[in-house]
Amino acid sequence: MDFCREHERALKIRDKQLQLQQAEIEQKILFRRRKRREFDHFCESLFTILALMAIAFVLGIFFVQLFFP
Repeated sequence: MDFCREHERALKIRDKQLQLQQAEIEQKILFRRRKRREFDHFCESLFTILALMAIAFVLGIFFVQLFFP
């Protein structure tokens, strides 16, 4: 009878440890996803800024060619 109680207790402890490990892994995954999302937004912003600068550069060249021959 004692063996059964000890076994049940050990199973409960192991189950609790597995739940904690799973929660820790989920936290790591969520953290990495959030960081990845932030990095993607940063890259999109950087690309937008570079694209606008390129457009401004090309328009500037056209402006100079048009008004200052």
